[in-house]
Amino acid sequence: MPEETQERNLAVDLKLNKYALDSEAENQASTYHYWSEQLTEAKKARDTQKSILSILKAEKGAHFRMTLGKATAQAVEDAITMDEDVQTEESVLRDCEAKVSTLYSTVSALEQKKSMIDNLTKLYLGQYFSTPPQGISQNASSNLNHSHAGAQ
Repeated sequence: MPEETQERNLAVDLKLNKYALDSEAENQASTYHYWSEQLTEAKKARDTQKSILSILKAEKGAHFRMTLGKATAQAVEDAITMDEDVQTEESVLRDCEAKVSTLYSTVSALEQKKSMIDNLTKLYLGQYFSTPPQGISQNASSNLNHSHAGAQ
């Protein structure tokens, strides 16, 4: 499967044009797939970073137990926590976690968009957009139709 060579714009992908439901429905699956793959890659990066951090902490723990002599377990833990390399890798892990969270929200928003496409299609098939509600004057109806035509 070819990789995307161009960065996608989330704001554009989440936008919904109710006057172009056919193209919105057509593009929904590929858009959802793209962002789901981004989530999968972010989870993979996060899990890799967790492994890197775990190994680094184990190595630092072994080092501190040897160099600190008869230090308590808490002193070794504190030394690991304060180690600059460990702090750097923990920062990278926090960034990975934030990206995963953001992408979960993105995929959820795309699920909501799919639902809205379905709902708008049902409204369209029910001719919701074709006639003005009762009680609207002919002039207001004409203005309403004119404003919809300009939005297309």
